[in-house]
Amino acid sequence: MMKLTRAVEDLRAKGRKGVVPFFTAGYPDPATTLRLVAAAQQAGCEVVELGLPFSDPIADGPAIQASSQKALAGGMTLNGALELAAEAARSGVALVLMGYVNPLLHMGMERFADRAATAGVAGLILPDVPREESREIRGLLVQRDVAWVDLVARTTPLERVKVITADAEGFVYLVSVTGVTGTQAPRADEVEEFVERVGCHTARPLYVGFGVDGPSLARAMTRRADGVIIGSALVEVIERAGPAAAPVAVRTFLDEVQQAVNPTEGSRP
Repeated sequence: MMKLTRAVEDLRAKGRKGVVPFFTAGYPDPATTLRLVAAAQQAGCEVVELGLPFSDPIADGPAIQASSQKALAGGMTLNGALELAAEAARSGVALVLMGYVNPLLHMGMERFADRAATAGVAGLILPDVPREESREIRGLLVQRDVAWVDLVARTTPLERVKVITADAEGFVYLVSVTGVTGTQAPRADEVEEFVERVGCHTARPLYVGFGVDGPSLARAMTRRADGVIIGSALVEVIERAGPAAAPVAVRTFLDEVQQAVNPTEGSRP
């Protein structure tokens, strides 16, 4: 069983909802990125998404775009992000990279897959690569025990949902709104229907992302879904706090989300 699949299935077996924070590699700086991952683990997050900075992140809203630009301006590269990923993964967290295909093509798909596997990466999300064009990179990753995470939108036709989820790995990423990340809040009733519709065609855990901005919405999203992914809201927490205070602020925010979606667990030390 792949590392990512094992992590999310273990959460499900324990009756826990997953909380997956997103951090941009190198934002606000590389050292703080590692401290943020550690803070997330302290808050009980067993899966963390690490964004690979890119100059044209088409799926990302203003907050994540700004964090990506700042990371690039600070000198972050794909090589640097993979080095950060290797350091973060040593802690045992299931690390999922989220990026765009052009930098990977520049590095070379096989070399990237080798580097990701060596770094201990558990999964990869590439929102600009359609399922039909993913065969090469997906095959390279699967050979190296790295999961390819599929995205399904509310507008995805049913037949396509069946194809995408037929051999899904790790979890299925449900895009809760139309548009980019962090720009609008999803409606709980629509997401519940979406989760039920996709859940009829896969046994994999279903995680909801795009627009989940805090504890209340996370609780609503996980009435049916197995977990939530939170990105833009965390970037805003980091931006407000500044590098020195960001890890504590992130820990506090994620503690509140965990208490909302896993209320029987109590607070963590």
